[in-house]
Amino acid sequence: MAEVSLQLWLVLNGNWTAKANLPVGLCSFSLYLGVFVMFTKNYKVFEIAYFWSIGGVISVLFPDILYGPDNFRYYNFLFLHMVFFFMYLLQPGDTPFGIFWGYGYAVYLIGCILLAMIVMTLWYAPLAIYHKYKAK
Repeated sequence: MAEVSLQLWLVLNGNWTAKANLPVGLCSFSLYLGVFVMFTKNYKVFEIAYFWSIGGVISVLFPDILYGPDNFRYYNFLFLHMVFFFMYLLQPGDTPFGIFWGYGYAVYLIGCILLAMIVMTLWYAPLAIYHKYKAK
């Protein structure tokens, strides 16, 4: 819905052009692949979409957006890229990210990202090992 609302907003404001606004970026492809995987249960496509979605974390750290907080696109960008990761960036709450909380926000943010990457790697490792030995 968020991608549809963005495209609709661009059309209604006369800002949509095929050259600049076709949803063919990494984030859009991740979205489409995720929907495709939900319907087809295609594991090979899942492996691609899973790791492409990590780009959402990078885009939050280095946003490429020309609009400010007075614009729909600003909030659309934040929502699309931080909806699930957003919960852990404000405060650790009752999560393992609390170990980084007392050292300043920069250390907290970097710690959250590194810990998330470690967890994702460990989460994927059994699948990688299984597929490595299954192929033999």
